Amino acid sequence: MSSHLLFEVLVAMHIVTGATGLVVFWVPVVGRKGGAMHARYGRVFTYMMLTTGLVAVGIACTTLSDPVGTHPHLTRDPLFSDPRLIEGIFGWMMLYLATLTVNLAWHGWLCINNRRDHAANRAWHNLLLQLLLTVASANCAWRGVALNQPLMVAISGVGFATVATNLWFPYKPRPRPLEDLPHSGHGLPLRHERRPRDLRKDDPRRPQRSAWCRSWRSRRHCGRYRWLPAWR
Repeated sequence: MSSHLLFEVLVAMHIVTGATGLVVFWVPVVGRKGGAMHARYGRVFTYMMLTTGLVAVGIACTTLSDPVGTHPHLTRDPLFSDPRLIEGIFGWMMLYLATLTVNLAWHGWLCINNRRDHAANRAWHNLLLQLLLTVASANCAWRGVALNQPLMVAISGVGFATVATNLWFPYKPRPRPLEDLPHSGHGLPLRHERRPRDLRKDDPRRPQRSAWCRSWRSRRHCGRYRWLPAWR
């Protein structure tokens, strides 16, 4: 199989998996949160993004191995007369973007599964992905400077920012114990102070409904105003 044919097969797979992920993405976004459908299509979206990223790694590798053979149509463009430019944009930058896609999809999957234990995100495979993305980002920026391509330099900043946030999340300092938190006048920590709607109806701290709101029996009409203080 020639490098060009392999490249075209990988591009076709990339389009199919990427398009499927983009369509499935809207099901959990628009649908009901927390349900079985949300979880099912969320998993499908994650699998599609991981597959799309891995296929993009193959696309980048075939381009790096044969820049002209995988992109013969670009040789007629004066802008890409230098094969190093094809190698830089469609090879190294593509490799960086593929690593970024896999990193984001995998880290998001870990955050969902480890939502009750953020320290579990310090797993070796997640830390290895952060290292790989750092190297890919630095390489993309360096190649962009060498080829005088500001786009490659600018887009590498997304990778550095991603690594910083992905490492901050599992390693951020733990919150203070409840006994160290400032207390309100009711003896409860501020973070556990009861909101007006949680108070008993006969509690004087609970704001009363306004006369206008009391005149409406439908919660649909006055629900968002029912905790406002009485009008004077």
